[in-house]
Amino acid sequence: MAAELRSEHVSSDIAAIEAELTRVAEEDVATKAALAALEEERAAAEDRIRLLRRAADEFEQRLEVKRRELREAQHDESEARFEDALQQRAETAEAFAKTLRQALATLAALDRSRSDLLARREALETFRSEDGGEPVDLPDEPEFRPDGWERLLETLQRGPEGPSADAAAAAAAQQRIEDDLLNAAAEGGPWALQKLPEHLREEGRRRRQEYTRASRLAGQRGAAPEE
Repeated sequence: MAAELRSEHVSSDIAAIEAELTRVAEEDVATKAALAALEEERAAAEDRIRLLRRAADEFEQRLEVKRRELREAQHDESEARFEDALQQRAETAEAFAKTLRQALATLAALDRSRSDLLARREALETFRSEDGGEPVDLPDEPEFRPDGWERLLETLQRGPEGPSADAAAAAAAQQRIEDDLLNAAAEGGPWALQKLPEHLREEGRRRRQEYTRASRLAGQRGAAPEE
């Protein structure tokens, strides 16, 4: 009887061990399958990383090309603006010279009128003195000097190579040029910032941060799903 109980106990142990062995084998198969899936995911991720790195390299190359194009465009625009300003100065100087020539001709005519007036007054006073009349009253000449007469004389004496008579206008023009440089650098990125003059770089970095923040917000709004 005791031998039968022992046999049953051993058989029960064997069955339990066989069941555990089956479970372990099944878990081993499942774990290997999961590992294989992870290996596939890893391989796919590595392929994705290689593609992303290749795309990043291409974008860097394209970005460098566009930066050069931007620099060239800014250079061309700067030259064009300089040529326009040069042409504008030439046209304005010619117009002023023409006006000045006309003014000088009119001034010469005024001198002739003055001489003629003095001669006629002298003749009239001769008749009046003979008749015992009063001396000829000669009214003051009408004022012809415009506002800024002294500034006009100063500008003519200084010549074309002297400093600008209107410092505010010159400062405004300089500010417009610096604003153009700063805006272009903000859009161009770190490479363009390094090209700025030293005294503009801090402001250029600030504008670049604002430009980047605004671009990011605009991108987020554009990516938001429609309600």
